[in-house]
Amino acid sequence: MTRGDDVAGVGDTFGQPWNQVSDPLNGANQQFSEGSDQNFWFNPAAFAKPAAGTFGNAPRNRIYNPGQYQWDIALFKNVAVRGAHSVQFRAEIFNFPNHPNWNGAQTDPTKSDFGRITGKDNSRRDVQLSLRYLF
Repeated sequence: MTRGDDVAGVGDTFGQPWNQVSDPLNGANQQFSEGSDQNFWFNPAAFAKPAAGTFGNAPRNRIYNPGQYQWDIALFKNVAVRGAHSVQFRAEIFNFPNHPNWNGAQTDPTKSDFGRITGKDNSRRDVQLSLRYLF
């Protein structure tokens, strides 16, 4: 967990880590949060602000966000018209099960939704139809 302020006093706000004081997955139910519930992707109480002039001990990549899933399907049918001529109907469906992909958890300890996932990305189902005349 990092914060963009200069706690260590080195003159740079490059995302200095906080202290990890317990297991961040202990007590986390890793579910989507509406903001007012107790659905935390990780336990926010597992992190504490380091003392002034020091760096925190939280390791990099300790928390993994939910996976991203994109299932696409394409179907087509060729129909012979005459000779070498044909008509092709094609249907392409992107994200065909319409599965939501969640955004990442809030990792800024000073935010009120720290440890929660409160949104999803714009991964809606799209359908593309086409009709081609091949000659």
